[in-house]
Amino acid sequence: MRTSGPLDVVERILRLSVKVTGPMVGGALTQADVLGSSWRAVFLVNVPLGAAVLAATPLLHEDRAALRPRLDHAGTALAVLGSGLLVCPLIQGGAHGWPGWCWAMLAAGGAVLAGFAAHQRRRARKDRSPLIEPGLFVDRGFTAALVSSVLFFSVVGGLMLVAVAQIQLGLHRDVLSAGFTLLPWSTAMALSSWVAGTWLVSRWGATVLRPPPPRAPRS
Repeated sequence: MRTSGPLDVVERILRLSVKVTGPMVGGALTQADVLGSSWRAVFLVNVPLGAAVLAATPLLHEDRAALRPRLDHAGTALAVLGSGLLVCPLIQGGAHGWPGWCWAMLAAGGAVLAGFAAHQRRRARKDRSPLIEPGLFVDRGFTAALVSSVLFFSVVGGLMLVAVAQIQLGLHRDVLSAGFTLLPWSTAMALSSWVAGTWLVSRWGATVLRPPPPRAPRS
């Protein structure tokens, strides 16, 4: 069982700060229009963060596997290709009126990802370090948690996109105002995430995602 320690406290503080300040920093960088980069400047935030993580790597405790896993090159290529074939028409389809090539790419992406799943199961049977361990999906709790996370963040991401578009295009506010308008919502999201992770999940999380087996009838 995982115990709480100093690193857990630091991790939670960082998560809270990122969730709260993310919209404001993104809005400020976009408004500043650094070197004419517009919204692309928000990705520059990852540069100092990545450099800090790399610099702190020697301080992190390293866990080593008994056998060194090998990178699944074929699985990586299939995952990237299948995801690209799905994402590209979803982004470009509406602007082009959903022509036939969009549907062809969607079908091809589904077929490639199905081949990726079969490839992962085959590597797991041969004990050759698959990119995604298929045995994880045997646990209903893991599958339920994964599906719940996808649905939750799909709704949250879509809501944030619609809210920002409404504030800028409907109310004619600038990017910085849109970022600060989302501050109460992002603060509430951060606090609720902290409360859920600290108290609610440890008490009810496993029961909600994986109901206990029915009790045997009394004789």
